[in-house]
Amino acid sequence: KAQTYQQGFDLFEEMKQAGLKIDEISYSTLINKAQTYQQSFELFEDMKQAGLTPNEISYSTLINKAETYQQSFDLFEEMKQAGLKIDEITYSTLINKAQTYQQGFDLFEEMKQAGLTPNEISYSTLINKAQTYQQGFDLFEEMKQAGLKIDEISYSTLIKKAQTYQQGFDLFEEMKKAGLKIDEISYSTLINKAETYQQSFELFEEMKKAGLTPNVFIFNILLKKTTQYKQPLQVFLSLLDEMINLKIKPQVGEVNKKGKKIKPYTVFAVENKLRKSQKPYKEWIQKNANSSKKNHAGYKRLGQNFLNKR
Repeated sequence: KAQTYQQGFDLFEEMKQAGLKIDEISYSTLINKAQTYQQSFELFEDMKQAGLTPNEISYSTLINKAETYQQSFDLFEEMKQAGLKIDEITYSTLINKAQTYQQGFDLFEEMKQAGLTPNEISYSTLINKAQTYQQGFDLFEEMKQAGLKIDEISYSTLIKKAQTYQQGFDLFEEMKKAGLKIDEISYSTLINKAETYQQSFELFEEMKKAGLTPNVFIFNILLKKTTQYKQPLQVFLSLLDEMINLKIKPQVGEVNKKGKKIKPYTVFAVENKLRKSQKPYKEWIQKNANSSKKNHAGYKRLGQNFLNKR
């Protein structure tokens, strides 16, 4: 039994040269071992030219290997014309390859009309492709009514698509009641959607109590929100202190994005918060001047660079 495509292909060529009959199973096996879509497609065409009829497995395998939606869709249509049975797995594969939500949704509806029952993967894939929160939420509700298990990924995806903080928060609470694990991404998404500093800070504290460690991106969101919601300077400085204690490296330099110099959040937040507050920040720098804590130098440099420009 060949372990690699090349081994299988060499045996396949030997069989042809020896004039041995190659059946559908041999072709299907080699199509499955193919490393690229082109390899498998050439075998598929060779199979048809040999007068053999590809079965559902051959088509499904090739649809899965397709590099583009159009390639897989053409095979899908060919499958239908051949009168072959299309199962949930093939539909789910094609929905996943769809380039737009509408393409995926049309296949999803066709799947149901064919008497097939979409599974969790089909729903989750389509929720991810949804262009609006409402589209995703309708599928989410349909999924619940069908008695399907909703995982962390589907919840997190929908929280990200939420248009308001309340929509995201309701899903977040539902997630907790369902006993699902909430990760840093879900917390940071909801913290970012918070409409008040208090909302974001409460989530931040809850996250830490859950044993999760906030990363630099979450701190950047909070730093930005202290300015957005006009929090006292001490709130801002306490966040910087916590970043130092957690040994989180600040974003000090400039990030080049598409040829443009973009100031990272940490710098942006400091410059906006301390534009008229040099004295309190000087005191903060002095307080920590002799600190040996890892990454402190980055914060000290960040503050000094800002103050030197004033």
